[in-house]
Amino acid sequence: MNAMVMTLDIPRALADKVRRIAAERGTDDVTLATEFIQKGADAAELESQQHRSGISVDPSTGWPTFSSGQTVSREDVRAMLLEDEEFGR
Repeated sequence: MNAMVMTLDIPRALADKVRRIAAERGTDDVTLATEFIQKGADAAELESQQHRSGISVDPSTGWPTFSSGQTVSREDVRAMLLEDEEFGR
């Protein structure tokens, strides 16, 4: 692994928690902190990609949503469904 030394100032309670979890998992705090940072960075990168693509998660339902940048009314949906039904015939 190509490693780089980095010093972080984190709250003592967080450092203690990382040490405790690392001990429970049978690893060291540096390895565990690196794993946590990697997971957080991956999640942030995915969230950024989803934001750029218009995909997000609805906070009330937890379902993915897509934004095309325009409002779609009930009438628009009805027209699309009717068009879809006619196309399928």
